[in-house]
Amino acid sequence: MELGKKSLRQMINESSVKVVDAYKNEHGDNWRFQCVESIDNEVAKAEASLKYWKGVRAKVMIAK
Repeated sequence: MELGKKSLRQMINESSVKVVDAYKNEHGDNWRFQCVESIDNEVAKAEASLKYWKGVRAKVMIAK
């Protein structure tokens, strides 16, 4: 690993700590449900975007 570059594992760990702290502060006892729901929404958006771009790529590949 190059100096100054973080591994995916490090980025996930750092982000997880930040997200958990933020949701605990904002939502109190209900933080975990709210956090997981928000993450699920982000995953759904990312999956939809990926599907869109794969479709665009497929059309580009067959364009004349």
